[in-house]
Amino acid sequence: MIKNFVLIILFVLFSCKDSISESLSDYQLQIQGKKFFSSEEIIKLKDKNILEQYKERELTTPYQGPIIDVHDHPNYKGRHKTKVEKIGPNGPDIVEIKNKLNVVHTIVMNTPGDYKAKKKRANSVKFAKQFDTVSALCRADIIGLKYKSLKSNFNTSKNKIERELNRINKHLRKGNCIGIGEVGAVHYNKHAKTILPGGKKKWSQQELLLDLNDKIITKLLELADQYYVPIVFHIEPFYILKKINRENEVLNFYKTNCKQYPNAKFVLAHLGHLSPESLGNLFEFCDNIYADFKLTHSWGLYWGGHDLNHPSDLDFKLHERWAIFFEKYPDKVMYGSDWKLGRKYSFDDFPYHLKKVRLMIGSLKSSVQKKIMHDNAIRIYSLSL
Repeated sequence: MIKNFVLIILFVLFSCKDSISESLSDYQLQIQGKKFFSSEEIIKLKDKNILEQYKERELTTPYQGPIIDVHDHPNYKGRHKTKVEKIGPNGPDIVEIKNKLNVVHTIVMNTPGDYKAKKKRANSVKFAKQFDTVSALCRADIIGLKYKSLKSNFNTSKNKIERELNRINKHLRKGNCIGIGEVGAVHYNKHAKTILPGGKKKWSQQELLLDLNDKIITKLLELADQYYVPIVFHIEPFYILKKINRENEVLNFYKTNCKQYPNAKFVLAHLGHLSPESLGNLFEFCDNIYADFKLTHSWGLYWGGHDLNHPSDLDFKLHERWAIFFEKYPDKVMYGSDWKLGRKYSFDDFPYHLKKVRLMIGSLKSSVQKKIMHDNAIRIYSLSL
């Protein structure tokens, strides 16, 4: 009975009959909670999603080449057994899984929220040192610590700030990390946008909202400029629930600083959450601005990013406007999965996701595919592979 119900859901949610356009795997159906939706609910929910308005690029032959994943958040020590499902990849398993999938190199970094980890379980530099196929960015926990102090109405200890800056400086000087990030200066509660059946809500995703003119951000930019390295920014210009539109402010931030710090390489996480037009404007304005992109894989991401210009939705096809953009700026964008393998079981099925990624990338011009999936990362991050 359950199997028949799943088939009905798949038929309604994804009407394409082409075998290469298969929808969610049974595994993903289970972890995303799709079995709780009726076909009528799915149609109504899809009608509400801004992403659904965009024309899609039809699939052809999958991309078969090597991949460098420039934006990854694995669980470095394995799962917290009291909080999440115990069965799943841990530590070195994560690297082995990716290597088998022809992901020849991975750049790991802390998430914006990792500053809350008391014992620094998410230490990207320490993890990367163990593997030839992994590089790390210096964690930017200082952003979260500063926001926490402001929210709690007390000044961050000057000594703590200096220790964090000195740590980053030391790691960059020694070559332990190849950049700085993820600098999550503006990070809203995207989980609140997720629509679930029966009025259920997802757990809250904590906000991190630091003034873009904060001196801490300036200090990080100075270090990136000094060492000629990338600095990855996660800044969300929009938040539909509160009708927030900070696009002009965010664009001015990038335009001002890319000129002031010409040696730094600005990498806008997830296409900067900007439209192709706005991001293209930045690319034209500054030679040292780049972007990484991720592709939708879950119900939560589908809703959490529906106002943030994601390049795909649950149909597993690139939106045509972004396909055209990638082909116009083939030297500026890089694939960054934003995966969290091993952190929680909803990210276990990375092989399935990467299969879909290869299908979507294969719809682009052949001259573009390897650039955005491999070559650009080597050049922008100065990798020696």
